[in-house]
Amino acid sequence: MASNNHSPALEILVRGPEDFSLWTGPPFANAQPAVKLDKVKCSNAKFCDDGSKLMVTKSNSLITVYDCNTAKEIRSFDVPNVVAATLSPSGTYLQTFQKPSAPQDKNVSLWNIDTGVPVYQHSLKNITKANWPAVQFSSDEATACRLATNEVQFFDTGDFSKGVVCRLRVPGVAAAELSSSPGSHVAAFVAESKVCVLQC
Repeated sequence: MASNNHSPALEILVRGPEDFSLWTGPPFANAQPAVKLDKVKCSNAKFCDDGSKLMVTKSNSLITVYDCNTAKEIRSFDVPNVVAATLSPSGTYLQTFQKPSAPQDKNVSLWNIDTGVPVYQHSLKNITKANWPAVQFSSDEATACRLATNEVQFFDTGDFSKGVVCRLRVPGVAAAELSSSPGSHVAAFVAESKVCVLQC
């Protein structure tokens, strides 16, 4: 989606027990960094991969996204009972996981940061290192996929309303990972099966 041809300026995130500050990186004027954001209360802070946006969890329901060039707030999202959140590589999307209150709750949401609207939602019982983030992106955000039962599902990143546009059938798939650049490769892990060993 959004592609920057140049690297953003180096910035320093200074994390305290209950807050963070954002400083300018070198070269320093007067041999000291300048403060871009000072002491913002938070429980978590993380840059997107390209460094253009900063996601800040301010409470168990409020997530704020900042533009790193201007240090201005782009948008805040009120997501009750949020357990995990992450930004897509270029900071186009915010992905959240909420603690499910009912089995069919659509508790994984992919939010467009510019509009503040969820563009895709689905249900997930719990998250692990193998399945989070639930929707994976290539570094240029041209490709997106998610792991489902016995398959890897792909999306049109220009229009998530189309839903799943392609399915890669992999019986018994336990984990999958999309290559970051280019997003044309996917690795899938299938756990060893006694039936498979006997048949092989």
